[in-house]
Amino acid sequence: MINSQPGPQDSEGRDHYAAGRVDGALLAEQVDNPDAHYFMCSPAAFMADIQADLAALSVPDEQVHYETFGPAG
Repeated sequence: MINSQPGPQDSEGRDHYAAGRVDGALLAEQVDNPDAHYFMCSPAAFMADIQADLAALSVPDEQVHYETFGPAG
């Protein structure tokens, strides 16, 4: 689990394994399989950032799957 704002009682390694905003580099760091597929469901802007990060790490488009949610834009 990634906790964007861990509290003082939260312990890394027990309550979360990373603090802060999720990004493609963090996802790829957690996955050691080059054939892995990434599934996302998030607001469009956040998802665009993750997709760009994964693309920069040479994750093929066909391994990235997504669905948006949030206000119509």
